Amino acid sequence: MGEAEFRSGLTWRVLIAMIASIFLFIPVNIYSYFITGVIQGSVAVFFITIIFSVLSKLTRQELSKQEILILYYAAAWGGLALPIYYNIIYRSYFVNSPFVELYSIGGKPLAQFIPSWLVPPPGSPAHSIRTLFQPDFLVPLIVWFIWSVLVLVLSISLSLISAYTYVEKLEYPFPYAMVDTSMATFLAERPPEYSNYFLLAFGIGLGFGAIAYLPHSLGGVVIPIPFYDLTWVLEEIMPGALFGITTVLSSYFGALIIPFNHAIYMLFSSILVWLVLNSLFVTTFPNIAPEWAKEYSKGMGLIAVYNRSYLRVWFAPQIGFMIATAIFLMMFKARRPILMAFKELFLGSKRGSKLKVMIGLPSMRTAILIWLGAAVISVLYFHIMVPEVNIIIPIIYVFFFGLFLSIALTAFQGQVGFIPPGFPGWTWHTLVYLSPYQGYSGFIFQPALLDAYAPPSFSQQVRAASIVRLRPRDLLIIWIVGSLSAQLCGLISLDFFWRIAPIPSSAYPFTVYSALTTAYTDAMIVSRQLNVSLETIGVPALILFIILTVGDILNVKFGLPFSFIGVVMGLYLPIQSVLPMFIGSLVSQYICPKIFGEKWRRIMGYVVAGELSGEGLMLMLNVVLALISKSAWLWPW
Repeated sequence: MGEAEFRSGLTWRVLIAMIASIFLFIPVNIYSYFITGVIQGSVAVFFITIIFSVLSKLTRQELSKQEILILYYAAAWGGLALPIYYNIIYRSYFVNSPFVELYSIGGKPLAQFIPSWLVPPPGSPAHSIRTLFQPDFLVPLIVWFIWSVLVLVLSISLSLISAYTYVEKLEYPFPYAMVDTSMATFLAERPPEYSNYFLLAFGIGLGFGAIAYLPHSLGGVVIPIPFYDLTWVLEEIMPGALFGITTVLSSYFGALIIPFNHAIYMLFSSILVWLVLNSLFVTTFPNIAPEWAKEYSKGMGLIAVYNRSYLRVWFAPQIGFMIATAIFLMMFKARRPILMAFKELFLGSKRGSKLKVMIGLPSMRTAILIWLGAAVISVLYFHIMVPEVNIIIPIIYVFFFGLFLSIALTAFQGQVGFIPPGFPGWTWHTLVYLSPYQGYSGFIFQPALLDAYAPPSFSQQVRAASIVRLRPRDLLIIWIVGSLSAQLCGLISLDFFWRIAPIPSSAYPFTVYSALTTAYTDAMIVSRQLNVSLETIGVPALILFIILTVGDILNVKFGLPFSFIGVVMGLYLPIQSVLPMFIGSLVSQYICPKIFGEKWRRIMGYVVAGELSGEGLMLMLNVVLALISKSAWLWPW
């Protein structure tokens, strides 16, 4: 398959749509997050894609499948929120909060350890002026800008390596690529055999969105979003367990694509961790996690149980789970593609070998060389800023953990369509915690690492592009332009909202909760009050590695159904996140084929895309109404 068989979708209409999405929706998403804690990312994607598709039809300049797919991905840049510069605003709050006086490092007040290149010192008049565009904030802005550029380069290079590995070489399916291409095909061609299913699901999404989201903009609640807390139901029989039911319909529709084998193992491991073990560590084995057993009390809701049990029980074990998964993947699943990648670095591709998908993109060798160069710069940059931390720690983090993240998460996305949230999580903090380092900046300022979700997302886009014959080079161009534009818009938007009212403040209710939670966690970590040790990391890692190895052997040798991806994901995802995946997968596996017959597999992507589109439009309308209704109550704050 040559490059001539692929068509470009990158046109001036797509670029205009991307800029419109970024400058319209990033401010909306930042405001939405400050108010509710929810980022309405799907709103920008579906709204911009559908609107520009309809406008093109009205002007008799219809978009091709390639243009619609690249438009779909370009619009996603409007779904971003909280650019890295939010760290500066948060630190401005932190250095003037009681936490810097209540906690100490080595007997000295915490405030003495916060460098001016992260944030101006406590008491600086810059904090009361509340704008990022002033001399005192110039150095922090430059520090984080350099950091963000390194992240972009690392993300692109590792994404190319992952796409070569999982799309070009291993040909992973990437289930959600079907949703992306179904949306593009429907809007471009309106295939009559699928249109009715798309429109029916679209109507269901609209109806649910009207009931669930619109009342929020009017100050009422019909359906609690995003989940209904049922932890109280179990507190008498299983104290310490958490339980809830997701109330977002798109979570169930999106799960129609997940293979049932993965879903059932996800459910099992999630129940084991977040219900059974959470409860046993309170009742039967309180000596294993004494802080959790002491802090738990009846009446705690789902969020409180999750946050406290995570800090007191699962903080270190989840690092161990990641280590076990990395070793398992390297030994049993990803050894061959990794060896292939580095063989290509030193020997190059075989003469005469032809690419099927990655046509027109930088070669695997080029991607690896760029990654190695950016990783070296990232380590040196961190070492210059925080020389007190042993340089071995950032080397391990950037080179080994960064490579693992790209390999593991892309494998999850390629097989299941979902990846565990929260990566890289507290990995860096744990590595520093295990060292003798005493300070603040070494915990808070991390070496530039890749965006953990970039390789799986980009690989899925490449898979979808290959289906509709979109030139994959367009994806790379959109990524670079979109990332830089989104950073600029995010910086301007953050400054605008900070000028309007303090962050945190009652003008932005969720920031009060999130800032306090983050400040408490930061203070606990830098003052070394968590139970993190080689034992609390190593023992869970060994247990999980044995389970994954035995399960994989039984699967290969005896055909026993086993999903290592399902087992690992359930360890990170609480039950309210896993339950809709299980239900959606169950319906898709056993109920829908009886209703729709053999065509279910062909129409499934259109059904999912339709519901997500309808619900996304209602989310958009809700945000607009909320902005209008609350635009006049900022005074007094």
